[in-house]
Amino acid sequence: MVGFYNTVAGTALTNWWDDGGNQIAFGRGDKGFVAINNTDSATTRTYSSSLPAGTYCDVVAASDCSETITVAADGTFSATLPAYGALALHVEKTSGGTTPDPDPGTDPVAGKVSASVHASTVWGQEVRIVGSVPELGGWQPASGVALDASSYPSWTGGVDLPAGTSFEYKYVKVDDSGAAVWESGANRTATVGADGTLALTDSWR
Repeated sequence: MVGFYNTVAGTALTNWWDDGGNQIAFGRGDKGFVAINNTDSATTRTYSSSLPAGTYCDVVAASDCSETITVAADGTFSATLPAYGALALHVEKTSGGTTPDPDPGTDPVAGKVSASVHASTVWGQEVRIVGSVPELGGWQPASGVALDASSYPSWTGGVDLPAGTSFEYKYVKVDDSGAAVWESGANRTATVGADGTLALTDSWR
């Protein structure tokens, strides 16, 4: 859920629903959605969200994306929550590792930067990419982009940046207390391609 928290940070509460008892669901802008069933029996319903169409990993059910939810073009999806269970979806954790296109049927979203770094960590640490532009946290580790460890020791993720953007960046290990360990060496530099894409493949140093 750390990835969920980082993805939806700063977004507004949307699409609130409750049954007047022990079930709630809500979105965080167009970045994430949570549903909680605090009853002693499974429940199935269709939820309304602001998520782009796509197939999302349920980050509560499994860390390996073995459980997925498909969101339709109108933001709706159907799901069964187990007794005392929950689901959580966010746009940085999708089946196939791609960010859903908010405008299906049009050209792909420009500005997608993918990052992959080979980094060993200890229990409780995660790896973030932090850099000189606001989308990478403005050099603040707490606001950097948390990478996914499902292919450990490769940490992967993505961020949207405009085509032609030049920026500096580094990888940072952050533990549960918020303590940050920066990789050594000079700042890395990169420029998003004219087609709006860039693939960063690095090793921790």
